[in-house]
Amino acid sequence: MPDLAGTPAADADGRFFGEVFGALAEADTGLIRYLDLDVHGAGRHVLVPIGHVRMARTGEAGSGVTLRAATVSDLAAIPSYEPHLGTPMDETQREVLAAHSRLFSGEKYYAHPAYDHSGLYAGEHALRSALTSPAGADLVPVSQLPDHQVADEEQDIRGWPVVAKDGAAGEVEDLVADPAALKVRYALVRLEDEAPHSHVLLPVGFLEIEGEAGRVRVPALRAADVRALPRQSGPIRRADEDEVRAALDRVLDGRRRFDRPDFRRDVR
Repeated sequence: MPDLAGTPAADADGRFFGEVFGALAEADTGLIRYLDLDVHGAGRHVLVPIGHVRMARTGEAGSGVTLRAATVSDLAAIPSYEPHLGTPMDETQREVLAAHSRLFSGEKYYAHPAYDHSGLYAGEHALRSALTSPAGADLVPVSQLPDHQVADEEQDIRGWPVVAKDGAAGEVEDLVADPAALKVRYALVRLEDEAPHSHVLLPVGFLEIEGEAGRVRVPALRAADVRALPRQSGPIRRADEDEVRAALDRVLDGRRRFDRPDFRRDVR
């Protein structure tokens, strides 16, 4: 990776707010884990996990780095990076990662920061409907929305097996959508080898569709991680979403957050 110092940085809305001051890498592997961003006008630096940043590729229009989720106003809630204070890096990482993970909800959907989750229900409207749902509508399984269907350009993964990092985890029983936004938010997964009504919510940002194989991979999680998610029954409330995010934060601790820092599938 070239030296990024001085590279302009834009937020998720495309507004330039500062520049890359430097990067933080693991001492033993040399893998970059965070970008240190200088927020102009604020007199502060923030760390952003490398997977929460998109870098312009050679030949693409535009330049610089773009945050996948955070806006300028969101950055105010990210702890400042102040290495001169001598705060242990483990403590700094916990605070920074917790703050960033809270941004990936609702319209800014959260994802594992070690791989590029673009392309999964990422269109402007992943669902199509003849009706207009009211703003602020609750999350609802697509099977309960007879006037909504998965858009033609997206793949309907209902009934597909879910494969975790170390083997089968379950099957996609339904998709959970925000009908007002016409977006899919979760896969409702029936767990492997458990009671018929044992279901968990997997955020779409954690899924990787293998269309030719007719299956869904969850490359960041093990089967036990999926089983550790809170069971879902009844209406999906914001408290349920917060529990899912908290459970994912618990299992993806330490280096596991960065299993694939180069955004490529682990083929081993």
